[in-house]
Amino acid sequence: MLRATVLRLLFPSWAFFDVAGASPVLEIRQCRPNGTVGPWLPVVRAEPRRWWQMVFNPSGTRTLAEQTLVERLSTELQALDADAALDAPMNAAVRESMMLVAHVAESRVPLQWRSDADARWQWHIVMLHDGGDLECYCSPAIR
Repeated sequence: MLRATVLRLLFPSWAFFDVAGASPVLEIRQCRPNGTVGPWLPVVRAEPRRWWQMVFNPSGTRTLAEQTLVERLSTELQALDADAALDAPMNAAVRESMMLVAHVAESRVPLQWRSDADARWQWHIVMLHDGGDLECYCSPAIR
C-alpha cells in the first residue's frame, strides 16, 4: 500500500488537464484600392526564445497577453447566439475585447499599407482545424 502511494506521488496522472484544442489566430490583410485583397498574415507570433528570457522576457509576455486577448474575444463571440450577434448591440465586455484586439491588429499593420490615401486593411479571427478553418469574426475594411 505504501509503495503504491509513493509511486503515485512520484509519477502523477496528468489526465486532469484539459486537452489542448485549436487556438484562435488573429490575422490581417491589405485591401488594395483596385478592390483586390492580399493574403492573410498572422499578427501574434512567438519569437524564438533565448536562454536569458527564462528570467526577463517582455516580448514573450506581450505575445502571451495579445494571444489571451484574441482567445477571450473568440470565446465571447462564440458564447453569443448568431442572431444576437447580428441583431442586438453587443454587450460592453464584447465591445471592449473587440476594441483591444483591433488595437493589437492595428499595431502590426505595415506603414506601406497606410501610405496610399485609398489603402485599407482588415483583420479577422480564425480557428484552425484539421477539417478546415472556421472564421469567428471578420472586421470591415479599415482605413
